[in-house]
Amino acid sequence: MTSLKWNFERVEVLTSILRELYEVCENGVCIVEGKRDEYALRKLGFKGRIVALKKLNRSLDSIVENLSSEERIIILTDFDDEGEELAARLYKAFKSRKVEIDLEVRRKLSSLLKGEIKGLEELEPLIYRISQQFKISPLFNGGYY
Repeated sequence: MTSLKWNFERVEVLTSILRELYEVCENGVCIVEGKRDEYALRKLGFKGRIVALKKLNRSLDSIVENLSSEERIIILTDFDDEGEELAARLYKAFKSRKVEIDLEVRRKLSSLLKGEIKGLEELEPLIYRISQQFKISPLFNGGYY
């Protein structure tokens, strides 16, 4: 069940963050940990380029090297300790190659959803529950969901 902490104001904040994520994913590469994270974003209507690290089955150095020509990288790892560590490693690796890194959307989501979910694969079910509670569409496509 959705936490009682959800109200229309908090839903608006989540909507704003997801709208920002939608826009940055359209203009860059969004890096997630696994295929379930990618699937969750796709189910919510995200159409940009999403790279699932574990799905690639390659070393972090190899992935960073292949993505270093991208103009912008959005790091969207899980909100647990492992995700925090991975985000820090990715940030350091891309920064050393002078690639523009976006950790802000991840930070905002993590802050808002602390205690609710630990990873992106849990985002879609959470939004579905919120959509049922607040009678809004669970599909996010750049507009209000």
